[in-house]
Amino acid sequence: LFRSGVAYLKVKEGTTSITYTEAQIKKLAEDINTAMKRTENPLTLTSAGNAVASGGSATINVTEKGLYFVDTTLGSVCSIDTAGAAEIYEKNTAPSITKEVQEDTNSNWYTATETEGLTVGVATAALDDTVHYRMTVNTGTNSHATVNGVDDVYTIVDTLPAEMAYVAGTAATTTSGVTVGTTNAVWDADAHTLTITLAATEIAALGKDADIVITYDATFTDTAVGNTTYTNNVTLTYKAQESSSSASVKSYEFEIDKTNAGGNTLDGVVFTVQRADGKYLNASGKWVTVAEGADAPELTTADGGKIVVSGIDDETYTVTELRTLDGYNLLDAPISVTVALDGAVTVASGDATASGTAITVVNQSGTVLPSTGGIGTT
Repeated sequence: LFRSGVAYLKVKEGTTSITYTEAQIKKLAEDINTAMKRTENPLTLTSAGNAVASGGSATINVTEKGLYFVDTTLGSVCSIDTAGAAEIYEKNTAPSITKEVQEDTNSNWYTATETEGLTVGVATAALDDTVHYRMTVNTGTNSHATVNGVDDVYTIVDTLPAEMAYVAGTAATTTSGVTVGTTNAVWDADAHTLTITLAATEIAALGKDADIVITYDATFTDTAVGNTTYTNNVTLTYKAQESSSSASVKSYEFEIDKTNAGGNTLDGVVFTVQRADGKYLNASGKWVTVAEGADAPELTTADGGKIVVSGIDDETYTVTELRTLDGYNLLDAPISVTVALDGAVTVASGDATASGTAITVVNQSGTVLPSTGGIGTT
């Protein structure tokens, strides 16, 4: 094949036929497509036939067998070696997957992947919370081999951080007709992967451009730490096609700084920290339930008058001073601390000030005289 003395394709003459591999045929189609689209000295081919698809298929009749270049209005290109009838399956859009995590504060869903129409961001959770995930699989408009575009399973591999674990048996689909159960949702605790296999026949029954919504739960393990963002990634594989997505969840922390009126730090001051569900933070960094009548776990300022409240969610916490140092006055009311979605803290009530992710609690020195019922001597 020549044009203006420029060779685009050279074929050796001889009695031995040339056999093209699938990869070679694909590369040939790509090269011809590039040659046709270039601005200088573009390749021009004579059409051997054309057809408009109807009902999902089109037939082009040619006069003789040979190597043909096929182009579509969707931009797909291929080349085929016709020894007779040949079928081409147009892959218009591949199946895709989007991963999201739910924010427990407002029940919104967030993805870490830039996706049109979805909220991109990071959800928040305390380290002992159950985290809710969902994956939306779209079947796309593949028309390969069956009328509804599926001739193989969809394999979903969701890789969780080492600090999170799948809650067994929670994977389920909200789309009727597609099964997700314990037999085709397999958790590998060593690799931290959840593998879900969706049957080809069930997906094909949904038709093209259908959504399959899969939900499951995960929890943090004992290795998780506060003020950290944990991201998990999921990949959908259908034949040689892949789609990936990710979702992120973060826990927070805030600091209690104890000082005197002169700004000197005070170690050895004892507090309790309680969250909205009634649980208390203990010295090991765990949130525990305290039985009625039992003492709440105590936290003591150290290393420069500090207590770090870690692995928390964006909610309101109650900080109560139990005991202070000799010569200082005990706070007369608890402090209400609110952690916002951006991690910043504010003091809703109580004798403290907030800055960034820390609150400062000042103890005044001196003696408070008890009242005796009258104004007495001032």
